[in-house]
Amino acid sequence: MEQSFFLSEAITPSDELIRMGLGQAYPAFQALMERMGGEIKNFAPEWRYYNDAKCWLCKGAVKTKTVFWLAVYEGYFKLTFYFPERTLPALLELPIREELKNTALSAKRIGKSVPLTLDVYDMAYLEDLLVIGRHKASLK
Repeated sequence: MEQSFFLSEAITPSDELIRMGLGQAYPAFQALMERMGGEIKNFAPEWRYYNDAKCWLCKGAVKTKTVFWLAVYEGYFKLTFYFPERTLPALLELPIREELKNTALSAKRIGKSVPLTLDVYDMAYLEDLLVIGRHKASLK
């Protein structure tokens, strides 16, 4: 099982360390953060160490609403959106790749939430992630 790049509570993720961990995936990370910040009002990423996960995670949020969770791995980042099960039909109507819709449909439910997780290695999914992020931020 792969482990997150930031396991030590004593080492806070910095831009330099994130760039080092992500390598070629860093431009996708940087573009995602910049575009989310520019397109979603009040979007703010927050890095925190979570004892239950035993690693640093980035919570992308709009005020108190969590839009996504992000973990850095060596060479890529894992991005997870959690959707209330009742919002799954709207998610499936979004103009995103069918494979992402199928991932959501086949995902193991966590309580009444549907996780949509994607390993991001490059810019290929950036537009889809932005569509999903805007949608998640708009949910009530």
